Amino acid sequence: MLELEQVKMQVAAAKQEGYEVIQLDESLFQVNQKRAMAWAPKGRPLRTVGRFANKQVVVVCGAISTERGLIYMKYGYRSFDGMDMVDMYKQVRLHSPRHKKLALFLDNATIHKSLIARDQCKEKKSNLVMIFNRPYRPDLNGIEFYWRDIKRRYRSRINWQRINGRNFDHMGLVKEMIEDTPNELAKRCA
Repeated sequence: MLELEQVKMQVAAAKQEGYEVIQLDESLFQVNQKRAMAWAPKGRPLRTVGRFANKQVVVVCGAISTERGLIYMKYGYRSFDGMDMVDMYKQVRLHSPRHKKLALFLDNATIHKSLIARDQCKEKKSNLVMIFNRPYRPDLNGIEFYWRDIKRRYRSRINWQRINGRNFDHMGLVKEMIEDTPNELAKRCA
């Protein structure tokens, strides 16, 4: 409970000091929605059943705020690393007013805490500060709700494409889902 109050106080203090709080997170979009399951008798090694047969994956890192809604999206076909996060932070900075101080609200992923990512935020000219969410509390980061809505529509669209026997560009479909999402949703979720 104490950590939760600390996170809320950090966000409130950042807003009071004139920072725009930007919620930033990554999300994975897979064509095959079949989940992997693991089980094992007690004392035996795990057995994995139902792995993802089709590894068509698009990874998206997004940034949203209550003031401006969707700020920036970075797309890729592999997991992001520390250098990708540095680029993401720079893009968020470029897509924001110069004079505006930014507080990045992040989960506890190692890529956010990497030395190179932290150094980027410490540079005076970046005017960025990091606020880390409490572990295992994605409900405090509004971009999680944004991803949930986009993924719901994405799954529906993929099923429609399959039922109708249509081929589709996986990356194009993910971008279309994000672009077709009203900016008001991003503002509400943040």
